[in-house]
Amino acid sequence: MGRTEDWISLLTRIQERVREAVQGLDAEALNWRPTPEGTNSIYALVFHMAGSITYWTLQVIGGQDVGRDREAEFRAEGADAAQVLELFDRSFARAKDFIAGLTFQDMDRLVPTRTFGEQTVRWVLGNIVSHQSEHLGHIELTRQIYEATKRAGGMA
Repeated sequence: MGRTEDWISLLTRIQERVREAVQGLDAEALNWRPTPEGTNSIYALVFHMAGSITYWTLQVIGGQDVGRDREAEFRAEGADAAQVLELFDRSFARAKDFIAGLTFQDMDRLVPTRTFGEQTVRWVLGNIVSHQSEHLGHIELTRQIYEATKRAGGMA
């Protein structure tokens, strides 16, 4: 896939589905974790998705230092879905604007990654879509488990 419109379309669909899954959640639902250790809250996942897409587009592909604190993303908590969605939407808008400026020739350009060595811009875009989709699934599943647990009276 080389057309920037295709990558933007995929990311827009992920963005829409995250918004659908998160809108209207209260603080308890946003910050609930299925288990105390080793799982993430919906709030932390959305916060991480914003940090991740900014890092991979602007820093890995664009070469700009974005000052990311990945570990802090997973500790993020908040009481307002609208607030974290605003951060998420801003990050996605910046990333999609950046991707829109890429040329067909950029797709084969090699860029260094911290964990995967040198990869093409096309590969990095595929990794972004894959990673964002994975966390979308985590968000949807976490919401389903939260709601089922609450219905069953399993909340403390």
